[in-house]
Amino acid sequence: MLPGEPLESFGEDIKEFLPGSYNIIMGLTNDYIGYLIPEVEWGNCTNSFKPECFEETIGGGREISGFLKEEFRNLAEELF
Repeated sequence: MLPGEPLESFGEDIKEFLPGSYNIIMGLTNDYIGYLIPEVEWGNCTNSFKPECFEETIGGGREISGFLKEEFRNLAEELF
């Protein structure tokens, strides 16, 4: 479960840590910190209210997806 709305590429990154053919990744759980955007997808949208930067404007921050991905990897290694 993720505390925000992951972009598709972030969800794909998380799926690589999960064993088995069928896995479920749930977003918008355990509070909501905004969109979860991989840092490589931020581009030049820092602190911008341009329409093409909508997700970044209400995202959890540039570093949050990397932090969550690393912690998810640690948890998966413990469990599996």
